[in-house]
Amino acid sequence: MSFPLRQLVSVAVLALLGGAEPGRTAAALALTAIASPLDLPVLEKLAGDSNPAIRIAARRAAVPFAVGDAARLLAALTDPDAAVILAAIQCVPPRPAGALFDRLVQLANDPDTTLAWAAGSGNVFAPVMPIS
Repeated sequence: MSFPLRQLVSVAVLALLGGAEPGRTAAALALTAIASPLDLPVLEKLAGDSNPAIRIAARRAAVPFAVGDAARLLAALTDPDAAVILAAIQCVPPRPAGALFDRLVQLANDPDTTLAWAAGSGNVFAPVMPIS
């Protein structure tokens, strides 16, 4: 029986989750670097890890796979890590509606100027902001 390399890496990471450092962290970070949508279950498990480096890397790696999934994208936009939020902002579709739009409005007024600029830039608000 043969398995694709990516699937073997996912299996190896899951096996290492109970293992010792530094191999455990290295394996998890390797997976986040090559992650695909097939790795979402593993990334979700890693996103709850006790190691902050693993947790943040997993959340960042999962963001691009949230495109088209408003609930996942909204979760990324409310993440405590600013880098995860910035990655999520880049995945917001043009003319977002509902909770996504509301969260972008909140972020556009965030005290973190990087988040505020990212949330308020581009064409996200173009349909609703009048030109003066």
